[in-house]
Amino acid sequence: MAKACVISKDILWKATAYLNNEINDKDIRDIPKDIRNFLSESSNLKDMQKRFSQERVLKLKGALLSFLSIHSIEKDANIDYIIKQFDTIVFSSDASAFFAQCFDIVHGLLHNYKFRNFDESRVYFIDDNAKIQFSSLREKLESLIRTQTEKKKLKFSKIINFINEEEVATQYSVVFRKKYQYISTPASIEKYLPQHYAIIKNKVEKDYKDLIGSHNFPKSKIKLLLDQKRDDLKKIDSEYDFIQNTIKSGDDIDIKILSYEHSSQYPEIRYKCNGNEKNKKKTRYAHLKSETINVLWYNPIQVKTSSTISDIIENYNHAFGDVYYSHGVSNKKVGK
Repeated sequence: MAKACVISKDILWKATAYLNNEINDKDIRDIPKDIRNFLSESSNLKDMQKRFSQERVLKLKGALLSFLSIHSIEKDANIDYIIKQFDTIVFSSDASAFFAQCFDIVHGLLHNYKFRNFDESRVYFIDDNAKIQFSSLREKLESLIRTQTEKKKLKFSKIINFINEEEVATQYSVVFRKKYQYISTPASIEKYLPQHYAIIKNKVEKDYKDLIGSHNFPKSKIKLLLDQKRDDLKKIDSEYDFIQNTIKSGDDIDIKILSYEHSSQYPEIRYKCNGNEKNKKKTRYAHLKSETINVLWYNPIQVKTSSTISDIIENYNHAFGDVYYSHGVSNKKVGK
């Protein structure tokens, strides 16, 4: 047993190639940060091996297991080897060790339950038994935490997104909402503008690098693209400098950061809980995560079969969809 994990360049390259092929084949768009970093570092590795620290193993093991599960990707021999090597780590605290174990326990339990995918999010529907087990895992993990650092990094919500641990859901539906960023207050603008400037410049650099690297362009075309990239970056620099200088001079300027034109959709789950005598049935809302497994504690209500429903199902002709009809029966009324 070791305090760090060392994996060879050959294994990492093969695992990375396999994951990249799966990502391309399945057209996966939303790739978690830990997975992106793993793919980038492994692809560009110059040394013959890479050392993974305890902290990195904790992040990466969970990210890999969740990513494979959400997108129904089978572990190949290299990924299986990497995850098994992660399990040889001797963690520095009981909380860290148990946190690592929780990923295996949770994913093992979820194999017994149904799930649905909504875009690139996955929701598992669990019963009372699984709810009790997941709550027990969370409580044990929290009881082992001793420091503020552990409290911040070893959150059970990083293992699963337990949507409704407090109340069982009896009904649910999923809708898609627009996801975009809107920043308007001067303090927030001052804080975020330099970050956004750096992000956009890095994105431009990466987009041109990927474009040139993925095509066999002639030298003349590459030169044209590099000139175009230089012009794009120059314009960004010019606009950023103008905004910053205007702010410093005290001139009147109203700045907003709005990503609506580049907005994406995200799934939101709406679910109903029965409540109690004091609280009537409630409708709750929750954002479905794409980097972590979502779990809904679910006990669907049973629809009562009234005489009207029975009559329609048994005696009417099913046309299509939800349409039934009774032809040639005079004065027959179903329902009111």
